[in-house]
Amino acid sequence: MLTNMTELREFVNQVDLDADDAYDRLFRAFSRQFTMPVLTAPIKAGNVLFRSRQNADDSDFAFFCDLSYPPSESVTNYSRANVPGQQLFYASDRFETNLAELLPYWVQGISIGTTFAVTTAAWELTNEIVVAMVPDFNNDRLMEFLRGSSVWESLSREKHYWDYINSFFHDQGVYKRHVYKVSSAFSNALLQNCAAVGWKVQGILFTSAQDTSGWNLALLPQTADTHLKLVSVVKHLIRRNADVNGKPSYDNFQTPIIAFVLDYDKRTIIWA
Repeated sequence: MLTNMTELREFVNQVDLDADDAYDRLFRAFSRQFTMPVLTAPIKAGNVLFRSRQNADDSDFAFFCDLSYPPSESVTNYSRANVPGQQLFYASDRFETNLAELLPYWVQGISIGTTFAVTTAAWELTNEIVVAMVPDFNNDRLMEFLRGSSVWESLSREKHYWDYINSFFHDQGVYKRHVYKVSSAFSNALLQNCAAVGWKVQGILFTSAQDTSGWNLALLPQTADTHLKLVSVVKHLIRRNADVNGKPSYDNFQTPIIAFVLDYDKRTIIWA
């Protein structure tokens, strides 16, 4: 068992992230580390989450499920909080945040000035949920979830720990190979440790790597199925611009197209 921050850092640093057992070793280390701090936060009903997908060949998404979490067989890579085959519903607090998160992946191979279609679904929380949280002391909107809570005064004592954990959540796999093995190992260890002490959490809340003033949420699929309502679907034509400060930039090339009807009985999206 790791007994202090120095041992945790040393262990993570010596793990060969190219190795097949890298994730398993990291997961065991985070699961058994010295008294893992666990923070939870409620997210109230009525909050709206934004989730986007790039359109293939300019075709339109026709079903609600197309804009929800992917089938397990489609999850072939590690991501911020999941391992291959693990379903999670990723979303952001704003459209701009969600787009910023995904642009680095979408623009690969797309030249400056090229347009492409992106569809964004707005999902409203129908019930309050409780999530585990990775605090980021530099993100005021994220920290509002903890401000005024019983842990707020003592949180500064754990800042060194959370700054270290956030160093992995601030990186993206498109820029730093294998970093998601670390963040997903931590995320799953966090979920396991919450369950071990009887805390029912429904996802993980963390900072946005690209829009550092926004936040992202990874919800368990059963929570997405029972606690979300699709309230709008919008198709954007995005034009890629030159990078700004090392990050992809864009503009909306045309007026967004709003889905004509959301058929809740058939769970289909009607565009015209």
